[in-house]
Amino acid sequence: MSAAPTPLRAWVVGYNGQMGRALQELAGPLAWEVLPARALQESSTAPTAIEGDVLVDFSTPEGFALAVQLAERHRLPLVSGTTGLREQDLAALNRAAALVPALHATNMSVGMLVLRRLARQAAQWLEGFDVEIVEVHHRRKADAPSGSALTLGEEIERGRGLALEQRHGRSGRPGPRSTAELGYHALRGGDVVGEHTLHFLGPQERIELTHRAESRTLFARGALWAAERLRNLPAGRYDLGDLLER
Repeated sequence: MSAAPTPLRAWVVGYNGQMGRALQELAGPLAWEVLPARALQESSTAPTAIEGDVLVDFSTPEGFALAVQLAERHRLPLVSGTTGLREQDLAALNRAAALVPALHATNMSVGMLVLRRLARQAAQWLEGFDVEIVEVHHRRKADAPSGSALTLGEEIERGRGLALEQRHGRSGRPGPRSTAELGYHALRGGDVVGEHTLHFLGPQERIELTHRAESRTLFARGALWAAERLRNLPAGRYDLGDLLER
């Protein structure tokens, strides 16, 4: 998953955060420019005169709303890895996609993309197996379950061809597990970047599929990889998987 050497200028929402700093570190050796999106917000320059290729967002749901506004105003392709988005945020993303190419992914790792596809296929093949999702993140993470865990759950539901009852943890006496349940379990502590394990539990056997992120640089690299490809595409809503063969 190597980034192309073509020069790129990216405006970043969340520039001073951990992911923003990771983007800056990666862009330097490539001679790409990573700039704070605040300059776009404060600029009095006409939108069409703004120089840049793409807007990258690693922030909060509030920062995401700003990113969508700036992308629409300056007609910039949008790549966002912000999690915890609300229904209104996704609706705003769809509206922006009518004007610019827009991509949102809860995880920018190509390895996680592969796990998503494996999750869907396993859910289809392992009919009758119970499925539980366990995710581990650092103690500072604000949302639970993680956006990646929820995305994996959506893939499992697609594989099964039906909506499952979400069970977020268990305590007390919940009774026997229903075959229609999909369990989510969120562990928080230390400085874990991100780990997701799918448990497929059947009679006398079980399968576990795990993805571990060792560094946040992984997600920044994926965002720049996506930005390089997205900037040349027509307006529309894109998934990370749409870019694999481009």
